[in-house]
Amino acid sequence: MYKFEEILPLIEKSFGEVCCRKRVRFGNSVSIDFGNKVSHNKSKMADPFYGEWSFSCYHKLWRILKGNKIILEGQNDFVNYEETDSILQQIAFGRLIEVTVINTLNIAMILDNDIRIEFLACSEEEDTFEVLLPHNRCLVYYASQGWEYGRGDLPWPNHLELNHE
Repeated sequence: MYKFEEILPLIEKSFGEVCCRKRVRFGNSVSIDFGNKVSHNKSKMADPFYGEWSFSCYHKLWRILKGNKIILEGQNDFVNYEETDSILQQIAFGRLIEVTVINTLNIAMILDNDIRIEFLACSEEEDTFEVLLPHNRCLVYYASQGWEYGRGDLPWPNHLELNHE
């Protein structure tokens, strides 16, 4: 496991990239993609591409703020995830300028247009946040343990040494 400071150079390579895709998925989990569009052949997916950089969580403990006001969150009273996704599509996302740890457990993504996306720890044992990087690399954050770095195209968990390629 790695500390945030150790994996930050990998994430910093995404800073300045523009959001190209955002989706709320089943269970109100969320994925926000930046950079170049990468095509895939998965016909059941809502979009025919992913972003080069994909930031996501597999639970509904996330929120989007404009300034200090919450404008959307995964824990809401909507009937289904499609309603949450419809609102997400209306929010203009800009360029990613920072990713940081808040309250020692949670992760925040800061965009250049006063939008902040916060991913909240649901359990210290479960993964809170995932970043899919170019070249099938993956970072997963566990609030109680730190960051794991591995291959996104191999069974998880697997481990790669940091060399900041």
